[in-house]
Amino acid sequence: MKKMVALVLSLLMVLSLAACGGTNGSETTAANDNTADGTQSADGSGSGNGKVPDTIKIGVVCAISGTYAQEGEYVKEAVDLLQEELNEAGGVEWNGNTIPVEFIYEDNEGDAETSVNCFNKLIDNDGVMAIVGPPMSGCLIAAGPIAQENQIPTIGTMTTNIECTQVGDYIFRACFIDAFQAKVAANWMISEGYTEVGVLSNNADDYSTGLANAFIEEFEGLGGTIVDHETFADAAGGDVKDFSVQLTKLKNADPQAIFSPTYYMNVPDILSQASQIGIDVPLLGTDSWDTPDVLNLIDAENKANAYYISAFSALNPDEKVQEFTARFEEAYGSTPNSNATFAYDAAAMVIQAISEAETLDGPGIRDALAAIQYDGVTGTTTFDADRNPVKDANILRFSGNEIEYVTSVKASDLAE
Repeated sequence: MKKMVALVLSLLMVLSLAACGGTNGSETTAANDNTADGTQSADGSGSGNGKVPDTIKIGVVCAISGTYAQEGEYVKEAVDLLQEELNEAGGVEWNGNTIPVEFIYEDNEGDAETSVNCFNKLIDNDGVMAIVGPPMSGCLIAAGPIAQENQIPTIGTMTTNIECTQVGDYIFRACFIDAFQAKVAANWMISEGYTEVGVLSNNADDYSTGLANAFIEEFEGLGGTIVDHETFADAAGGDVKDFSVQLTKLKNADPQAIFSPTYYMNVPDILSQASQIGIDVPLLGTDSWDTPDVLNLIDAENKANAYYISAFSALNPDEKVQEFTARFEEAYGSTPNSNATFAYDAAAMVIQAISEAETLDGPGIRDALAAIQYDGVTGTTTFDADRNPVKDANILRFSGNEIEYVTSVKASDLAE
């Protein structure tokens, strides 16, 4: 299958260049291949098949419609900023050539099956060299095998589930993994003196389930006690509105704090109902809570004890953070969150990998991405053997209609 797809794409590229006048029917060897501007490359080399493409196409998979459209909006806005930078520069530099870049968006609606269709279209119809996204773990786990089979380097943005990169060696992620985020949560709870904790998670979601299980293992390993673990089933995301049964059971278990790795669309109902029931202990969420619009959906009295983990904080004084935040706010009138910054860095890493690739094809870009040293908005990134980055984390909290920085947790401080 992979060889057949590669053969078809190679033939389509040859026909396309012939139609554009880049070559003629008798030029079939790499030595005679022309670059995109009609001149032969200086060393006779080109992309993986000897060609320098007219345009490098990169797929972006995110939710443009549906329940998770807010996440997708941040992704698209961030990647659009990178597109503007590339347009101003004329494209990406590779092997002495400046090649225009086009990001092609596909709407996965936050759905795993739809994500598979998006990957197939981007690879089979659009001929992308790499894919950025999707932001959700379950979607990447479902669609990743398509990219792996076709040797298309893919980098998830907010895909923290450990299983994502286990799909294969062409699958990367820009964010920290759930195991690290769970370690951050457990260590912060213990450091704050919360040794008896409850857990609320979505058992119909890979992200929520994986984080809950990893947290419980880490927390108990540090000597903590899980007094109760309540679950709900919300496969679509946002369909479940009533959490009163689960929250009442958690209250009766008398925890010192509650860990809730749930998606942002559940957060307003969870926090408001927790307040109504009389839960007055801290609730700690995860990076999925990092959506500024949540602030507008929660009354101030329901946010008093709401904390969450994030790999990005716009309050970070780092120069790159402040520059990106200013550009984003000027362009869109809102503050970027982790969805935006990880999408930007994921796409920028693909661009850097393309510029550093020995061959302009899937294997070449994959190898360059695996060896990358990238300094971006979310910090410095290198990949371990499993294509997972090691990232520092921030603890933030809701404070009225603002996000308040609480503390940072260094990855190096949590090393085994």
